Amino acid sequence: MVNESLRGVLFDAYGTLFDVYSIGALADEFFPEAGGALAALWRERQVDYTRLRTLSDRCVDFECVTEDALRYACARLRLELSEDRCRCLLRQYRRLTAYPDVVPTLQKLRAQGFALAILSNGSPPMLGSSIAAAGLAMRAE
Repeated sequence: MVNESLRGVLFDAYGTLFDVYSIGALADEFFPEAGGALAALWRERQVDYTRLRTLSDRCVDFECVTEDALRYACARLRLELSEDRCRCLLRQYRRLTAYPDVVPTLQKLRAQGFALAILSNGSPPMLGSSIAAAGLAMRAE
């Protein structure tokens, strides 16, 4: 039963709407059999860096956090990260795959009259690209 006073739903983007581990497929092309490990360590470090920078009042743009985490993960896994591969992986992070149940769930909520929004530390360009690539853009009606 839905609470009658509930008018909208906020979603976290990364890990809730977008599968942050889907980046592992491209990473596997660059680093065979290491894509999954890279995706996992990259995400872990991304969360750690965000938390540490927030706690120490040294916040930076999420794109910077994402790149720093990628560079760390590659170094830790001893993967040779060229600038081309780095840029390619970072571009792909702007096009993460949405989980399969996301679109039907959002459509259902929208049909029931709920306002939908994303609350995220992702930068507007990162979020905009991911939303468009995943087919989640919906016009306000």
